[in-house]
Amino acid sequence: MTLKLRLLLIALVLPMLLMVSVVVITLPLHRGNHEARLEAELTRAAGLIEPGLVDALRASDTLALEERAGRLLDLRR
Repeated sequence: MTLKLRLLLIALVLPMLLMVSVVVITLPLHRGNHEARLEAELTRAAGLIEPGLVDALRASDTLALEERAGRLLDLRR
C-alpha cells in the first residue's frame, strides 16, 4: 500500500468517522427531547379532557363519559 493511498484513505475515513460519531451522539439526545415534548403534550391534553370526564362521572351521563373516555384513548395515536 503506497503512502499516497494511505493518506487518501485517512482523508476519507476520518471525516466519515466524525460524522458517524456526531450522529451516534445526537440521535439519543433528539429522541429524548422528542419523548419529553410528547409526554408534556399528552399530559396537557389529558388535563384538558379530565374536567369533562369528572363531570360526566358525577352526572352518571354514560354517553358523555364514553365520548370523553374515547378522546382520552385517542390521544395515544
